Amino acid sequence: MSLLLPKERPGLSKKMQKSHQYLIDLINALNDKELPQNFIQETNSQIEEINHLNSNDMQLKKKILKTKKNVSSKMMKELKFVPKGYYQVIWMSIGMTAFGLPVGMALSVAVDNFAFLGTGLPIGFAIGIGIGISLDKKAAGEGKQLDIGMTV
Repeated sequence: MSLLLPKERPGLSKKMQKSHQYLIDLINALNDKELPQNFIQETNSQIEEINHLNSNDMQLKKKILKTKKNVSSKMMKELKFVPKGYYQVIWMSIGMTAFGLPVGMALSVAVDNFAFLGTGLPIGFAIGIGIGISLDKKAAGEGKQLDIGMTV
């Protein structure tokens, strides 16, 4: 049993069309993986609700966004699947704040010139990207990385 796809919606705004297309891409990527039956049933019921709504209904927009959020969060939390580059994005910001700012602060205090506060950010950026790339490679090696970009 595989996941259902939402039907095409040509009348949506550009922003909603991107969200709708991301949901389609996400489901196509998940259909290539081994999924638990309860996840398939829950997701299919949400997709059926989307498919039964009219294109000009305001509820459709809310339902698309809610379904995209639900499927994405369950995909990451329960199934441990992540989109490409997920860990790079997460660890880039962690590296800059957890490593870069303290290094910049220490350097600024050491030379008694707070103009050097920002010098730690590129260091933290590099550390974070390095950790993120290694985690993305690990997820890809375990088959837990989906061939889609980050959410829109």
